[in-house]
Order: sequence, then C-alpha cells, then structure tokens
Amino acid sequence: MKGETWRNALPVREGPDVKTPFRPVVAAANQCVVRVKCDGREVALGTIVGPDGWILTKASELASKIVCRLRDGRELEARVTGILATLDLAMLKIDAAGLPSIPWTQQQPDVGQWLATAGMDDDPLALGIVSVPRRGIPPIGGVIGIQLAENEGEACIEKVMPKSSAEAAGLKAKDVITQINGQSAPNTMELRNLMRRHRPGETIRITVKRGQQTLEITVKMMKLSSPGLDRQTQMNSMGVGVSRRSDDFPSVLQHDTVVKPADCGGPVVDLSGRIVG
Repeated sequence: MKGETWRNALPVREGPDVKTPFRPVVAAANQCVVRVKCDGREVALGTIVGPDGWILTKASELASKIVCRLRDGRELEARVTGILATLDLAMLKIDAAGLPSIPWTQQQPDVGQWLATAGMDDDPLALGIVSVPRRGIPPIGGVIGIQLAENEGEACIEKVMPKSSAEAAGLKAKDVITQINGQSAPNTMELRNLMRRHRPGETIRITVKRGQQTLEITVKMMKLSSPGLDRQTQMNSMGVGVSRRSDDFPSVLQHDTVVKPADCGGPVVDLSGRIVG
C-alpha cells in the first residue's frame, strides 16, 4: 500500500545470512585449514591430515619457497614430501606438533546433499550441493595444428594450419609422423591417442619421414579452440577463474560451490561436519 516499505532483497548463498547458521558444521574442519603461500603469494589452502605437520594441498599451484600460515598466525616453511599427479595432490611437511586433525569418512554424499567448504574464518568459505554422481573429468589434450589424412594407415599430414605451432616448427604437408617422444605411432589412430596424453603448453618431440629423410622436430602443444571451449573460457574469465589444473581427474566429487582458485585445497564437509573430500 502507499506509504508502506518492506525489504525485497532475498538472502544469497554467499551472504552471512546463509553462511552463519552453518558455523557448527565447519567448526572442527576450520581448525585443520592452513593458507599455502609460494614466494609470498597466496596460491591455495591446505588440509592438516596429521598432527605432527602433515598437510595435503593442490599440487599444480605450488612453486618454490612454500610457506604455510596456520590459524594461530604462525608461518612455517614447508617442503614437498610427495605428489600424486593423477589427483593433483601434494603432501607437505612443516616442523610442528600437536596440530588439530579430524578423521575422514568413507561415506560418500548423495546427489542433492549440502556440502560446506571449510576456510580460515568461523563461517564456511562457501556452500554448495552435490550436482551429479561421482565421475571422472577427461583431460583437455593439446593440438599442434595439423590435419591428418583420413586413412587407417600411416599418419600422413594432409594440411598444416596457418599460424600454428606445427607451422612454426617447420612441419609440412605429406610429412609422415612415425613417433611421439620416442613412442611408435604406426597409424593415425595411435598417433591421436599419443597426442591426447599431452596438455597445452607441453613440448613434444616428433619424428617424421619426409621423402628419404628422417627428421626430429620439437613442437609446443597449443590449446584446442572450438566454439564450446571458447565460450567456456569466456564464462570462466567473467567469474572467479579456474585453477591451473581443472581437468584430467579419474574421479571427482562434483558440487556447485563457487570457490576462487586460491581457496582450493581445504576440506569439504557434509552437514554432520565429517570430511568427505
């Protein structure tokens, strides 16, 4: 009615109205979170998994001079003791004792279940819902910018794309590729399988037959460009960004939580406060 006022802004999931009631859920997990810094720059979070200084974090974000800032404000230098590349995990060790840690649960959350991401503050870092059943994320392989002849025999280059890394490296049409990094590529199918294993930015060594010559040519893998991938890249650039490694995982727990790349690596808990990932 005329003269009346009311609040018409609804609470958002990222706001304190929604996050604060979840404090008891993340209370224990928050104690196990550390901030990982490399050369003074915040790159990830870490999860304390052993009271005597064992910390799990995201491997691909690490660089030289790793320092972990604990919840009590201490900053301790860390060393990498192991890396599990398939899951992009790194185990760090700091000189500390008596750190808090809580057990993990083997029970997997169901689709539609709430999850809370623990952080360095009292409130959860973010909230989200399990989107799909556990699944793998395939790798986004690199390309070098060639078109192969469509046959089941030897891998013969039909066309070299302009302004591609293949053109820059000197590959030519009618070159026959026989090896990638010393691994045999006897046919087009096997060559494509070998190529898919290499990510954009990697440098590979290609062995080719050119007439009577056998040449070794070094080529840098490029990012595949397509309307779908270009649209995805544009959407990511408009949001919080993505981590350096965001694909090629054999199994993931997918939820719709929005977390900045530098805030990945901490524990995710269910509504009972149990760490599920």
